[in-house]
Amino acid sequence: MWWTLLMATALAQNTCEKVGLSTIADVPAPAVIVLGERPGAWPDLLRVEKLVHKLRRDEQVSLAFQAVNRDKQSVLDQFEDAKLRQTDLPSLLDWAAHWTMPFDHYQPLIAMAELDVQLIAAGSDVELRPADARVPLPPGYIHILMDAVGENPLPVQTESTFVQTMAWRDYSIANTAIQQWNGEGYLFILADRLHVEGNKGVQWQAARLTEHPVQAVLLADGNSPCYAGDRIWREHMLDR
Repeated sequence: MWWTLLMATALAQNTCEKVGLSTIADVPAPAVIVLGERPGAWPDLLRVEKLVHKLRRDEQVSLAFQAVNRDKQSVLDQFEDAKLRQTDLPSLLDWAAHWTMPFDHYQPLIAMAELDVQLIAAGSDVELRPADARVPLPPGYIHILMDAVGENPLPVQTESTFVQTMAWRDYSIANTAIQQWNGEGYLFILADRLHVEGNKGVQWQAARLTEHPVQAVLLADGNSPCYAGDRIWREHMLDR
């Protein structure tokens, strides 16, 4: 009997909220919204496009990309200033060296610079946390990361380094995006969903870096574990 009650409680706690475009768009500005994508997945990126189009009507929108390495911000700035063509970007951004999915998948979002959407390069290569750097570690993060690792568990002695490396990357993405944002309107941070699931990643770090509200949404179900507090863009014909 007790086992049944415990299982029921666990299932009740791990309930994801399904939301649509209107729910996300109702978040009052200024705000930071972290969007977890399946890298390069067309339905996910289309939802980002819809969301940006809806909110830019009334507010300034900034869109930060994990897919674009932060040292390429000057390239995005030149594109926003109409000094570069879209066809110049893949090579100048050194896209293929930093992201596994083709640039073409992200082209409609990059092109939003022509609609006065600020583009922010927020990505970073995987690296160990610098010895002199301090970054907060989300409690219980190792359990979320172990689910992502799946059937290839890490040796126990490497777990601490793994958690710190992931937390450092989460922090770097969030910090770069927030530092480039002027604090007005909406800041969207588009990141690999592995850095968003479980409320321990980019959004957890972002909430400690800004006084503005921070929310997160996974752009699709993705057949991943459902962690308590996660919000998922519901699959609906009209995506409302």
